[in-house]
Formats: sequence, C-alpha cells, structure tokens
Amino acid sequence: MEKKLVKGGLYGFVIGLLLALLFCSDKETVRQAGNVIASRDLPMRDYILKLLRYAAGCSLGTAAVLWLREWIERDGAAGREPSFWAGYFKAFFVVLAIIIVLMLLSALVSKWL
Repeated sequence: MEKKLVKGGLYGFVIGLLLALLFCSDKETVRQAGNVIASRDLPMRDYILKLLRYAAGCSLGTAAVLWLREWIERDGAAGREPSFWAGYFKAFFVVLAIIIVLMLLSALVSKWL
C-alpha cells in the first residue's frame, strides 16, 4: 500500500505541475481607481512558487484519494458489505470531481469570451 501511495503522490505532483504550467498565468491583472486595468508580469520566484503550490496540492489530493480507495477496498475484501461511510465518501468524491471539472471548464470558456 505504501508503494502505491508514494507512486501516486509522485505522479500527482508531476501531473499537477504540468496542469499548473497550462492553466496558471504568469501575469497579474490589477484594477486601479477610475476603471483602469493594469497588467504586470509576476516575478519568476512568485510564479515558480505558485506552480509548486498547485502541484503539491494535486500530489496531496492524489495520495488522499488513493488512501481512501485502499481503505474502501480493504472493507470490501474482508467479505462483508462496504459500510455506509464507504458509499458516502465515494459519492462525495465523485460529485467533487464533477464540480471541479465544471469549474475548470467554465474558467476556460470565460477566458476565451
């Protein structure tokens, strides 16, 4: 189980870093007085920390989901029915994933319009 968690965390970090490169902007837009909008480049240090923060969150999320999956499968492998909480967590994470995908899609669509 430990090997799966470590591999999942590592793959989650790499995939999170690649997603952050795609979706995190290196520009910052600031609204100033009088409806003036100013755009400036983020310093390299801030941008790299932003990417690493996103990748670390994806890594921890992946490890948590893998741990939960192992925990749920362990209950089912014992020959008894999965508990109420196993179904509750499954439904929660499926709905959470759907909401995150819809939020990402709406953010992408709003950038293009």
